[in-house]
Amino acid sequence: MRVFYFNITYACNSRCKFCAANHPILTDDNSQMTLEQFKEVLGQNQVGPGDRVIINGGEPTVHPDFLEFLDAVQDLNAKIDLFTNGKKLADEQFARKVMEHDNMHIRIPLFGGTAEAHDFLTGQKGNFNAVTGGIDNVYGLLREGITLEIKMLLSTATVKENEKIYEIVRTRWTGPAVRMSLNPLLISDMVVMNKELFLDNYENLLRQSEPLLKKAEFDHVHINTSLIPPCAFSDDMRVETYRGFRVADQTHYTDPSRNINEDEMKGRERCRECDLVGSCNGYPRSYVNYFGSGVMKPIHIDHKKLIPI
Repeated sequence: MRVFYFNITYACNSRCKFCAANHPILTDDNSQMTLEQFKEVLGQNQVGPGDRVIINGGEPTVHPDFLEFLDAVQDLNAKIDLFTNGKKLADEQFARKVMEHDNMHIRIPLFGGTAEAHDFLTGQKGNFNAVTGGIDNVYGLLREGITLEIKMLLSTATVKENEKIYEIVRTRWTGPAVRMSLNPLLISDMVVMNKELFLDNYENLLRQSEPLLKKAEFDHVHINTSLIPPCAFSDDMRVETYRGFRVADQTHYTDPSRNINEDEMKGRERCRECDLVGSCNGYPRSYVNYFGSGVMKPIHIDHKKLIPI
């Protein structure tokens, strides 16, 4: 499986306190990728069936040619993997245009189980209602070949909110096409500025998340945690979390400032001697730089249990 990751714009219609872009909100030509650049990279790499194309930002839906980016991927019969904050999808007409595309996975985050919590973290009142309205529209238009993922964030500010988000998803958006995931926080300059609000190591945050993960296991609900290294989990949570998972064969990244195709995994730290190196996405370099290399704990498999060396 090959994954091609594109940040097509740095513009955004939210002001999240944990923004990972480390990039000013620009309005000049360099702030967004052109459709021609996008198609050029797809063509150079002969993207086609079996490949996955991630479209992200900033907020990709604010790009003036956003729908044409989706068209370009669909024309190649590749998988569309859309990361969006979901706000523009609250416009039913716009949501319908997006949902006309086939073979698509749509990822939308919720950062709080209430409007007060979500709007505080995303920097604007009304965001929670817009995002949940957008999810409602996507959910109502789901059909074969399209899946919806509700993303939860692993951070100090959101670890307890995730239990509320889980209940919202379980009661409001149900069915096999709806997924959930728990995602680590990227340590950007903005996150460090707000470190008291967000930052703790994965192990402490996962310990606080165990009630949620155990409830999901009891409910037979899978929460995808593939972006969190397995060594950060407690022993009893690790086995089920990583059984059968594998990393992409190739992962590449392109953004508006660089019309080149880079190996994204070069920027991540992985334990080469770990038995799970083929099923671990590793640590973001910013995380290792902040918390130290001691966070990386190679694992060997002993009697069907995953145990740190």
